[in-house]
Amino acid sequence: MAYVYANLKTPQNVQSGVADYVLIAREADFAVDGIKCPKAPFTNPGDEVRIKEDHEFLPTKGFAKFALAPEKNQLSAKTIGDKGFQKLDFEASVFIPGSYAELHETVKNLMNVPLVALVKDSNCEANMFYQLGCDCVKAYLSVDFTTGTTKDGVKGYEGKLTYSNGYVQLYEGEITYLP
Repeated sequence: MAYVYANLKTPQNVQSGVADYVLIAREADFAVDGIKCPKAPFTNPGDEVRIKEDHEFLPTKGFAKFALAPEKNQLSAKTIGDKGFQKLDFEASVFIPGSYAELHETVKNLMNVPLVALVKDSNCEANMFYQLGCDCVKAYLSVDFTTGTTKDGVKGYEGKLTYSNGYVQLYEGEITYLP
């Protein structure tokens, strides 16, 4: 395929940040072969990183939507590996506010479990979701909990969703939420 890189001369979607929520699903909640990743045919520029198929879940399963504290969240990717073997190491830094039994239980059940996460870009009109996790390499959650002090600070989980892959993946399918 002959690519046309005309859009690289005019940057698009330059507003910084990610949305104030993240979507997370456990690998175990997907149907067999239900986790989707970029798939041929690659006919248009950008198709190699776009996920156009809908994820498929087991009955009554889907993405859990976590509200995040405003202005405390970001997604970054850094190059790792030796030359010729490099890939990107992704980290979504999120702050899940609060301290209540359902949150603590949910975090307990997501740690050390393979995940797929969708992080929405802050440019809402673009409706762009970055996907962390795919069919053969999943994302993982690590967290630190703090109550802050009675004078200042924040209460909740400072979390990191980590994932290593060769490129940014953009999910364009329909989103199934937990009932």
